[in-house]
Amino acid sequence: MAIVSWLESVPAAQVALLMVSLQQIILGVGWVSAAALMGPHRAGAFWAGAYAFASGVSIGAFVIAIGFAQEWLRPWGNVLALVAMLCLHRAARAFIGLPPPRRAHAALLLLTVLVMGALWVVARQDPVRIALAAGLVVALALW
Repeated sequence: MAIVSWLESVPAAQVALLMVSLQQIILGVGWVSAAALMGPHRAGAFWAGAYAFASGVSIGAFVIAIGFAQEWLRPWGNVLALVAMLCLHRAARAFIGLPPPRRAHAALLLLTVLVMGALWVVARQDPVRIALAAGLVVALALW
């Protein structure tokens, strides 16, 4: 009954987003598990599962950060959203037979973590952090 009383106190939009988050996480685990059985499409299925899992955790981090005043989770939600995009990019490349750009992805992720971490420490630079996250996602999408 504790869960029911908790759910009654949380806005419906947050409950819906948490449900989407859990759905993505479950789909991610399913894709990663199924990847072992997919033969030539194993890498693509694995990265598709990693995308679903990372996006689910990212959504969950945003909901918890906003709905439960856990602001320290917000930049990690941004980082996980970028990780999800990297996984989706790798999945698409794996399904069409192209190798992933490992060094570029590692550099982009490291840059994101370092810069967002520094911005978090320096007086809550929210507009700069949002602009940086958006710019990195656009750069990845245009890659």
